[in-house]
Amino acid sequence: MTISWPSFGMLDSREARLGVVAAAAAAGVYCIVREVRKGLVTPNVAGLTSGGDLVAGVLKANGVQNLFVLSGGHIAPVYVSAAKMGIRVVDVRHEVNSVFAADACARVTGRPGVAAVTAGPGVTNTVTAIQNAKMAESPVVILGGATSTILQGRGSLQDIDHLALMSSLVKWSASPSSVAQIVPTIERAFAECVKGVPGPVFVELPMDLLWPAETVCEQFEETMPKASNTTLWARGIRWYLRRHMFNIYQGADARRP
Repeated sequence: MTISWPSFGMLDSREARLGVVAAAAAAGVYCIVREVRKGLVTPNVAGLTSGGDLVAGVLKANGVQNLFVLSGGHIAPVYVSAAKMGIRVVDVRHEVNSVFAADACARVTGRPGVAAVTAGPGVTNTVTAIQNAKMAESPVVILGGATSTILQGRGSLQDIDHLALMSSLVKWSASPSSVAQIVPTIERAFAECVKGVPGPVFVELPMDLLWPAETVCEQFEETMPKASNTTLWARGIRWYLRRHMFNIYQGADARRP
C-alpha cells in the first residue's frame, strides 16, 4: 500500500515528515510521563488559600454585604470565610427563602444578590425562587454545594446533576473542576447576571475545592491503601487518588491573595 502525503511546502521532503512524526511521538511520551508523575507523590499544598476564602474574597470584591444561606456541610467553608471577611451571613429556614431574599436584595440595591445552599435537595428547593427572579429580571448569584469532584456521579450523599437541572432556569451556569478555576468562574457569574437582560446565574462548588487543601489531602491519604500494600491494585489506587489531588490543586498558587 502506498501512502500519499499531501503537499505542505516544507513537509514535502521525507526528512521533514519524519521530523514531524518524531516531534509528535516525543510530545505524546511527554504527556504520558507528565500524567504518570502526577500520581507518584502527594502534592505540596502547604499555604494554599482555601476555596472558601477564594469564594468569599470574590463576594467581598463585588460589594456583597449580605449572604443568604441555609447551612449545609457541602458549602460550609463559604459561610465561615464570608463571616470572617465581614459579610453578613443570614441563615433562613428554607432554601427557597435564601433566593427570595437575595432577589429582594438585588431589587432594592440594584446590585446582585447572593444565596448559598447545600447540595442536592438544597439546590432543588430553590427552583421556585430562581424562576421568580428570572421572570423579574433580577440579578441573583446562586452558589450550590456539591459532593467532591472525585465522587460525582457515583451515588455520593446528595449528589445530583445540578447543571442539568439549572440549565433551563438560569442565564448561565458552571462548575469549576479545580481550585484555580473558582475565582474566574464566580467573577464571570457576577458579570453574566447583569449583562444584557439581568437574571439569575448558578455556580456549583464541589466540597473538595472549598475545604482547606491540607485537610482534603489528609482525608485522601487516609482512604488510600497503606504503603505496605504493594499489590498492583493498591499501587493503582494510590496513583489515581494522588493524580486527582494534583489536578484539583494545579495552578492554585496563582490565585493566592
